[in-house]
Amino acid sequence: MAQRSKFLSNPPFWLVVAARALSRGDIRTRLRLLKDDSGQSMVLAALFMVMFIGMLGLVIDMGMGYARYRQMQTASDTAALAATRELALGNGDVAAIDRINQTLLSNGADVALSEYTLTGDRAEVTARTRYIPAFTAIFGLTEIPVTAATNAQYGRQAQNGSLLPFAVDQNLWVLDQEVNIWVGETGPGGNFGWVHWAGQSQSSSVLRANIDDTSNSGIITIGDQIPGKTGVSISAVRGSLNSKVGDIIDVFFYDPDEITGVGTNLRYTVTGFAKFRITGVVIRGTGSEIRGYFERSVVLGGKIIPGTRLGTMAAGLID
Repeated sequence: MAQRSKFLSNPPFWLVVAARALSRGDIRTRLRLLKDDSGQSMVLAALFMVMFIGMLGLVIDMGMGYARYRQMQTASDTAALAATRELALGNGDVAAIDRINQTLLSNGADVALSEYTLTGDRAEVTARTRYIPAFTAIFGLTEIPVTAATNAQYGRQAQNGSLLPFAVDQNLWVLDQEVNIWVGETGPGGNFGWVHWAGQSQSSSVLRANIDDTSNSGIITIGDQIPGKTGVSISAVRGSLNSKVGDIIDVFFYDPDEITGVGTNLRYTVTGFAKFRITGVVIRGTGSEIRGYFERSVVLGGKIIPGTRLGTMAAGLID
């Protein structure tokens, strides 16, 4: 701003001379300037210099304005996701609104100008601020409003890529209560919840490897059908399971009414995912136990499936 004022209050000598000569100077001087090549060049140079400075200022202000827009887009995205996370956790509208205001403020938005709407499983946030241009204010443009809007929604986590090779009955889902996810025989043909991933054999060594490295599951999506592994098998994987005690691991849910097939052809249909903290393992044949707690969890981003609240939820941006 100081540089602009100095330029206007103390213009270059050549610009003053040219302007005075053309506006209110001696008529002969004007004619001489117009006829003289050097005079015309001086006038044209002055005009082009003014145009260049104006264009340069416009480019700079446009660049700064776009940077502020990107800042507001980040503010609205982050605030909408933060709000839907609070809603997904069941913390209510008040907690969601507090998160919106905190996030907008920390990202440079004007909270008083910004807006939000909470509707069921959705949050819409509009982040606003004002940008004061450095150059185009010369032409009367003293303030530019900057606005960005975002819609976010929560639902069930639709995909997971790191799962324990064990199917969990969705009816066991409960918070703040220790549960045993080993329920004995889960379907006809000697299946007890163990699964193997696509293209794998049903050997105990493969099962152990899948417990040790849960990323072997690959990306699993709600609706996928996972092949069951026959046999109790828990004694064969005792060491691998015991190494998970105290850890929080991801598991997938199935609906007992949607089990298809028998024996090695049995399939579990994935209905959701959850984080499960293992607290203890008891090896007792068909009466074994895998005990622990389901964790309240919301992941940000990725695909979501709106509707039933089950297991791990996800909050994502929507159009």
